[in-house]
Amino acid sequence: VFVDRMMKDYKYTKTTDWAYENEWRVASYKRCQDYGDYTDYHFTKSDLKSVIFGKVIELDRKQIFQKLIKDNYPLAEIWQTYVEGGRFLKRKKIVTS
Repeated sequence: VFVDRMMKDYKYTKTTDWAYENEWRVASYKRCQDYGDYTDYHFTKSDLKSVIFGKVIELDRKQIFQKLIKDNYPLAEIWQTYVEGGRFLKRKKIVTS
C-alpha cells in the first residue's frame, strides 16, 4: 500500500518549485496488443511544445535528439537543465539554427 501511494505521488505530483512549467504528466500502461514494455503514443508537430534535457545527458545523444526534434517538431523549444549554486536546478533555452 505504501509503495502504491508513493508511486502515485511520484507520477502525478510536482513540487511548487516547478509549478511554473505547467507540465502535463501522462502515466500509462502499454496496450495489450503491443509487444515489449511500453506503448508509443503519437502526436502532431504542433502538440510538442518543448523538450527539457536532463543535466547529465551524454553529448552524442543530446545532439541526435536535438536534430530529431528540430527536423520533426520545428515549433518545439529545447531546454538544458543545469545546477546553480550547488543545489538549484535551473534551465536555459538551447538556440538551434
